[in-house]
Amino acid sequence: MVPPSGRMAVVAAGRLTRRSGPTTIRLPAGEGSDGPTRSEAAGPGPPGVPEPGGAPPAPITWEGLVRRLSEERYYWLVTVRRDGLPHAVAVWAVWVDESLWFATSPRTATGRNLARRPHSLVHLESGREVAIVEGLAVRPEPHVVPSSVIDAYEAKYGWRLDPNDEGMPWFTLRPRVARAWRAEDVRGSTIAWTFD
Repeated sequence: MVPPSGRMAVVAAGRLTRRSGPTTIRLPAGEGSDGPTRSEAAGPGPPGVPEPGGAPPAPITWEGLVRRLSEERYYWLVTVRRDGLPHAVAVWAVWVDESLWFATSPRTATGRNLARRPHSLVHLESGREVAIVEGLAVRPEPHVVPSSVIDAYEAKYGWRLDPNDEGMPWFTLRPRVARAWRAEDVRGSTIAWTFD
């Protein structure tokens, strides 16, 4: 699986200052993609710190992050309140077509926040295997919501949401930035993907 369409840059934070410029690697093209670019700052040695007597942990990959985004049950959604302060709430969601899809009532704080300002982020539950996706959460027209989203949500949660239900409309968060790291090696494992 390739990252969302467009160009993608990857920066490994713990090693960024050790190189003057990133190395660019061309990834294979995916459906609807012109083959995003992956840039990764290369540093000495593999990322992560090995356990005593063990091998270093595998590098964090986009494919691994997509798998986690697809399999998680709860997602912490952060929106911006009217006063500019953050508002966090746990939501159910599905990762389909390179976006995170969720539903919320327009009468909730989350729904009101998104109507005013769509800037948001999602954080997965784990504090040990951190994953954060930032972007704009927009409310598409009901006819735009793919049936694959509705089917995936029903399969995951046992609840079939009607996209025409004004009381519980769908939102989609398409990533602009994604970040991930491991708590045991924050500096060596931190990686960020940016999307056009």
